[in-house]
Amino acid sequence: MKNKIFALILVFAGLQACSMDTVNLTQIDSATYPKSEDDYSSLLISVYTNAAYTKMAHQHPYLVSELNSDQRFGGGGLHDINVEGLNLFKLASNDMLENCWTNRYTGIYQANFILEKLAENETLDQETKDKISGQAHFLRAYLYMDLARMFEKVPLILTTNQPDEIKQDEPAVIWAQIFTDLNAAIAELPNQTYQEMPADNDGDATKWAAESLMARAYLFYTGFYELDAAPLNEGGTLTKTEVVNYVDDCVANSGHQLLSDFRNYWPYSVSDKDYGYAKAYNLKWVDEFHSNPECVWATKYNGFGDRESTANTLLLAMGMRDQTQVPFGKGWGYGTVNPQTWENWPDNDLRKVASIYSVENEKEWVSGYKKAVSQADETGYWQKKYMPINMYDADHKATGYATVLYGAYNKFTMNTAQDLTLIRFSDVLLMGAELGSSHAQEYLDKVRSRVNLPAVPVTLDNIKTERNHELAFEGIRYYDLLRWHDAEAAFAKVKEVPIESGGVATTMTINYRKDTRGFMPIPETEISLANGGIVQNPGWTSAEAAW
Repeated sequence: MKNKIFALILVFAGLQACSMDTVNLTQIDSATYPKSEDDYSSLLISVYTNAAYTKMAHQHPYLVSELNSDQRFGGGGLHDINVEGLNLFKLASNDMLENCWTNRYTGIYQANFILEKLAENETLDQETKDKISGQAHFLRAYLYMDLARMFEKVPLILTTNQPDEIKQDEPAVIWAQIFTDLNAAIAELPNQTYQEMPADNDGDATKWAAESLMARAYLFYTGFYELDAAPLNEGGTLTKTEVVNYVDDCVANSGHQLLSDFRNYWPYSVSDKDYGYAKAYNLKWVDEFHSNPECVWATKYNGFGDRESTANTLLLAMGMRDQTQVPFGKGWGYGTVNPQTWENWPDNDLRKVASIYSVENEKEWVSGYKKAVSQADETGYWQKKYMPINMYDADHKATGYATVLYGAYNKFTMNTAQDLTLIRFSDVLLMGAELGSSHAQEYLDKVRSRVNLPAVPVTLDNIKTERNHELAFEGIRYYDLLRWHDAEAAFAKVKEVPIESGGVATTMTINYRKDTRGFMPIPETEISLANGGIVQNPGWTSAEAAW
């Protein structure tokens, strides 16, 4: 799907739709469009594009959760107040997450449109309709899950008709729809192994992605709200046994598997000739063109366009400020790593160095790092999983790997082409272990043995530690803390951590505000548009929230 990405935007603001770039759903003749499978494929691409949209990087749900995490600080420039606000649980601006809210509802509107038109379609065969419907249900569930975990009570809108009033729905109602949509996706999507799927469908939602997302949703909902089962529409319930069966099915029948080397998942291993660390361990990057069996689902990007909308600007946002190295490229400096994460990570776990760039440790392999005077929250530690990655080109210039390998647009703000993995197979194994699968010990052992660690008993504490190390910097940690009710204790340790800002030594303390219950502020624009139907989340109108 890298070469198929294009934008179809329906901007959702008070449920008013407009368009940019391609198809305008407010002007087309809905009596004849969509009709063919190609029509629906184009519409689905528009939903995937909204799910992947990263131009406002600090408002993307992945980066929001990373900046909320105890593993990272805000970073960025000295005046990037929205980034600092997210990290410190402060209200930097009334609409600091407006783009995130709008973007998610844009995709939901599009998914609703697809499902409505598909129900009226009498020309497509049932197999084709199921595949389209399954993807639309999956994407709607994914987008609502982002909203529910970030804002908790949000409007549940399942049609393209403008409602008489916009109002928040209770969490049980929203999550019931998420679970119901995922059940539909599991039933409708093809029962094909990863190996059987056509390469052209790379990036599409699959049955296995739906089963995996179901487990993630179930663990969050039942954990955070301390329940034994999850709701479905029309009064039904989803049990732990059913979710375990989904995970076991994915593990046994999907064809997905762990790579032999954890480090080959991340693009820095592409510089095996230029990066001493990759060369020393004979690393070989497994690229993203339908050749990575560990990737269960990812949003897709490319650097072939002449603008940032096709690139993964999350990487640019998290690149090291004012640095141009091989393999690590420059960016805006968001999300510096909390030194405590490095210090508390055992040295015998290869994932430590595989996941974190320590300025001191990397001197063995990379030279030329200079602290940027404009960098906020400089710690000397950066994450290595999602970073602009350089190779030497034919003229021995440090150039983005997508330019060298694929001829992508040669500008550092536009050639960040790495996909954003949203579900990795190791996460599926760890969720299965946590849920109590009969294969729990086997699942945990697979993740640990891959990085040469011995078996440990399947206990919640051991699973917490394993998830912290295996899935660090992948947008998962913060929501794990919330569902385990560990956030307050975790942030209590982030006190007076030595850092530098603007070249001046200082300390970092994060005061997690339990009055927010971990949820983010709803944009004031949306509250105003709702005419009383939406109220601000607790903790975001207090004096403690003020920047």
